[in-house]
Amino acid sequence: MTAVGLLGISWRHATTEIIGRYALPLESRSEALRALARVLEVDELLVISTCNRAEWLYAGGARLSAPERRRRLVAQLRGEGAVASEGRLVRAWDGEGAVEHLFLVAAGLDSARIGESEIAGQLRGAAEECERAGLLGPTLKALVDDALRVARQVRPVTEGRIGRASLADVAVDAMRARRDLRTRGVALVGISPMTERCAVLLRRDGVPLSIVNRTPERAHALAARVGAEVRSLAEFTAAPGSPAAVVLATSAREPVLPTSTLEALAAGRDAAPLLVDFGASPNVDHATARALGCETLTMDAITRRAELGRERSREDLAEARAMVDAALDERRRRAWEAAVDPAIVALRARMETRARDEVNRVLGDELSTLEPAERSALRAWAAGLARRLAHVPSRGLRDLASQMGPEAAAAFLATSAPDLA
Repeated sequence: MTAVGLLGISWRHATTEIIGRYALPLESRSEALRALARVLEVDELLVISTCNRAEWLYAGGARLSAPERRRRLVAQLRGEGAVASEGRLVRAWDGEGAVEHLFLVAAGLDSARIGESEIAGQLRGAAEECERAGLLGPTLKALVDDALRVARQVRPVTEGRIGRASLADVAVDAMRARRDLRTRGVALVGISPMTERCAVLLRRDGVPLSIVNRTPERAHALAARVGAEVRSLAEFTAAPGSPAAVVLATSAREPVLPTSTLEALAAGRDAAPLLVDFGASPNVDHATARALGCETLTMDAITRRAELGRERSREDLAEARAMVDAALDERRRRAWEAAVDPAIVALRARMETRARDEVNRVLGDELSTLEPAERSALRAWAAGLARRLAHVPSRGLRDLASQMGPEAAAAFLATSAPDLA
């Protein structure tokens, strides 16, 4: 477990705007990921990037300290000048600490909305992206599989205790406060887990929906699921109509609604809409929108609302936390057993070699008169006996390592086989 590490910046210590600065460019993410792997000097690298967190999970490579890799990451993504001001916002974990943090993230237990359901899918997508970039090796693949397994185990507990949790639910609750929601409808800009969740919830409430995307073709599948109309982003910005709310969740680095669109929304025949912004980088110029009379709900505000019930939810989900601890124990046990396996293989080979040497000695001396068939039978018997005798110490070493760690197994071998220890 010491072969892995993790760097992360999240809602706990940074605003959405700052987190958005660490997003890799959408048009060249694979190359940017490979470039970052070279800078960090790692063999495997995966990035989970959402509206309120960015996590970089790595394995293998040069023996650099976590603080050094953190410095390099900030310098690569934000420039050397940002190391002093933003470096402290990026947290670093090594070994089992990195694994524990990943498990908590995947299970939704580190989210502002505790029990968040989308994060497991985002981790799965990050692993696929990592594989396309040629940076998903056996260590991270096994680790992601373990994390997703934990998420599957925990989800029935979180959904059973607090229901399906998502930051989108918080935003929908805010939209439901609008009395004209069912008459004016909602426009959802961008295709993302957040807009999809909002669309499903709003559709259940009977709210008319418009799905807006830069490329309308990508919007048709979601629109068919929720009975919505499809509009291109260009059409919407030119004539936005008068929706009660606009939900935005795009990967754009700059606001996607120009001032003219905000003016049209604010000057409609009805009240100015609520603008819900899930963008990692703000999708709306909030100062301009507010000046025009639009109410805005930023990602930071959504996160703060989600935090209000976090402590109560944490108490309800003690069982989920125990599941994560059990998964860490199991992974530790497997890692400890794997650490002692080479010594077990060497011990078995040593016993078989010793048995073969002894048989060859007696065949050259007191049993030199044996026929070829008898010699072969004696050699086979000795080899089998050596394997049977090796079973007990082999099993003992593995059990000792799984329960007390490789150090205990090494202590066991220290006097009889110090080279294997």
